[in-house]
Order: sequence, then structure tokens, then C-alpha cells
Amino acid sequence: MENNVVFVSVPLQEWTDIKNMVQDISNFLQQTKDNGKPENLTVKEACEFLRCSRNTFQKYIHDGDLSVIKDQNKKYSKVTVKRSELHRFVAQRSSF
Repeated sequence: MENNVVFVSVPLQEWTDIKNMVQDISNFLQQTKDNGKPENLTVKEACEFLRCSRNTFQKYIHDGDLSVIKDQNKKYSKVTVKRSELHRFVAQRSSF
């Protein structure tokens, strides 16, 4: 079986528009999929979502890759992360 390669020339503006449309569709589908689920996830839930260990999750936070929510007024505040932040993080990592 032969693998045929085809190159298509598309103007940059059209390519950018297509990429934006695909991203909009992806965001819409993700919102639909997440409808009814809690927006803030615990560390355990976030690790399950990302399929990573707690240590890796902490590294992402330490490196500034993920933003978490913590009440600074409380010493032992529960750490949560927004589902939308996890989607942003995954999309950013998959674009490399």
C-alpha cells in the first residue's frame, strides 16, 4: 500500500480562521461534555483527569504551568483547580 502525500496551499488568514473555528468547536463540545459536572476539582480528581501522579501535579503547579485555587487566609485550605484550567493546560501541552 502506498502512502501518498498531498500538499495544499492555503492562505495564512484562511488557515488561521479554520484553526480558530476548530478550537471554537472543540471548546463547545468540551463545555457540552462537562455540563453538569463540578467546575472545581480536587487534587485527586485533577490527577485522574490528567492521568498523572500527585508529585507530577505539584511540579506543574511549582513550575507555573497550572493555576490552583487556595484560600490564602487559611493555613490548611483545600486546594482545587478549575476544570477549564485543566483543559487549557492539556490544549497547551498538545500544541507542542
